[in-house]
Amino acid sequence: MKKAKIISAVLFAALVLAGCNENTGGSQNQSSQQSSSAPFESTVESSSDTQSSETQSSDVQSSDTQSSETQSSEVQSSSAPQDQSSSQAQSTPSTPQQSSTTPETSSALTIRGNKVVDCDENAETVVIPQGVNEIEEYAFADCKKLKSVTIAGTVRDIEDFAFKGCTSLTSITIPAGTDDVSDSAFDGCTALKEINVESGNREYCSVDGVLYSSNKTELIRLPEGKTGEFSIPTGVYEIDDRAFANTGIKSITIPDTVREIGESAFDGCNSLTTVKVGNGITEIEERLFKNCTSLTSVTLPDSVREIEYSAFEGCEKVSVSYKGKTYSYAQINDLYKAVNGR
Repeated sequence: MKKAKIISAVLFAALVLAGCNENTGGSQNQSSQQSSSAPFESTVESSSDTQSSETQSSDVQSSDTQSSETQSSEVQSSSAPQDQSSSQAQSTPSTPQQSSTTPETSSALTIRGNKVVDCDENAETVVIPQGVNEIEEYAFADCKKLKSVTIAGTVRDIEDFAFKGCTSLTSITIPAGTDDVSDSAFDGCTALKEINVESGNREYCSVDGVLYSSNKTELIRLPEGKTGEFSIPTGVYEIDDRAFANTGIKSITIPDTVREIGESAFDGCNSLTTVKVGNGITEIEERLFKNCTSLTSVTLPDSVREIEYSAFEGCEKVSVSYKGKTYSYAQINDLYKAVNGR
């Protein structure tokens, strides 16, 4: 009986101990589970924080990058027009230089090849550009408002009636390189008082606004605006065709050095009253004094051997003295017979 009780007590104690051990193990397992789960949760939180931090950092970097790119884009966008403007500014200087002559030449002048062929009749100031070497016939004809013409140094020829009827033109300068000026180039330029020539011209020169050959032996053109008395310098051998045509001179003396007077040299000189012709002249050319409506006295030298029949056409007031005899306009045919011998 005692033995049985002892065995029972031992078994009970074993059971109690076993139960305690199970409780302790469970507690330890729970603690272990808690311990093992806490780090996992911390790791997750830490990972989440890290991801959040990385995301924020990425967002910041992305934002910074976008901001940087935006600023860069804005800088480039703002600098591009400046560069463009700068580029335009750099290209601008050549454009005004072209427009300083081009509007005048392209709008007022018609240029074909290397020739001026026409001009706007309303033009007042004209610059003929470099590269042009000829002013054609009638190119500026009847440009009545034209006051100033600058002729390029490349111009070689000024053709017949090139400036005919430019009634506002008061002076003109012929370049050093020009070697052919027509004797009728400035016909009808009633206000023209000076035809000047640049120094260095091999064909022409100017004295007191009168156009001569470079050696002053040929009188080429007296500007139509010239008035009063005029004496041809001694040493002049030739007076060109139309040299005095339509001028306002009142009297003229032709020296003995002159050997030739061209056709129509005094045509249309309405103010001309007296003329004395020197002993060097042998022929009075066609239309020499045509329409000199105020001409009253002409003295011819004995050296004259021929007079063209149109020489005194329209000179109804004239009296011509020749070899001691005076002929009125009504007797002009008798003069022709006396001189020409027929």
